[in-house]
Amino acid sequence: MAATWASHTDTGQVRTENQDRALALELQGGAILLLVADGVGGAPGGAFASEETARVVREVFEEFAGTAPYAGLLLTAVNLANERVRLLQEQKPEFGNMATTLVAAVIEGAAASVANVGDSRGYLFHMGKLRQVTEDDSWVAGEVRAGRLSLADADTHPWRNVITRGIGVDDAAEPTVTPLALESGDALLLCTDGLFKMLPDDEITGILMGARDAGQAARALVDSANARGGVDNIGVALWMGEPLSSQVTLR
Repeated sequence: MAATWASHTDTGQVRTENQDRALALELQGGAILLLVADGVGGAPGGAFASEETARVVREVFEEFAGTAPYAGLLLTAVNLANERVRLLQEQKPEFGNMATTLVAAVIEGAAASVANVGDSRGYLFHMGKLRQVTEDDSWVAGEVRAGRLSLADADTHPWRNVITRGIGVDDAAEPTVTPLALESGDALLLCTDGLFKMLPDDEITGILMGARDAGQAARALVDSANARGGVDNIGVALWMGEPLSSQVTLR
């Protein structure tokens, strides 16, 4: 099967505005850019932050793809997006402390680089198993890693939605960049918490294994999250196979 990639977002069943943004785009030279961003800070600030972040990252890669190592471009794009949102905080005080999570990945051949800030996630599907490849930048995740909070308590803690890093949170975004090696049959999934808080890993795995292409899988993931209640916006960007050609999706 030829490589496929796709993105899909949905408002969900409870929210009235979609503050998630998702992108799947072929770059010059055949590399693939994936992105999800989950706006925080309330409407309209969160939606504005995620929209601007997606726009800045996309523009950086469209202009400079093939001129520098992609891991370095990821850092540049994330930092420029952070500068943009920090500037907008000053220019548009009516939007409050708008910010957004961000996970972005570039896939070139059998290699990928994943950059993240906030609590949206990247997952690698390999040999029938799903593995989280990003660490949540959230208060509860930090407490869990330090052994001061259990996973069960983290799910219900009053501060479970507080992120410690993100686009617009501080003067410097300080993203984590993770390199990945990809093999035949692998898939790379980026998603907001509206997906992974609704669907357990085994259900996500089943959808990926049963889909004929990334577009079908992305839609099925979002539909399943909505069927489980859709309590938040849902954003998905997915790559399956080797990069060839496809369509851009940004909404």
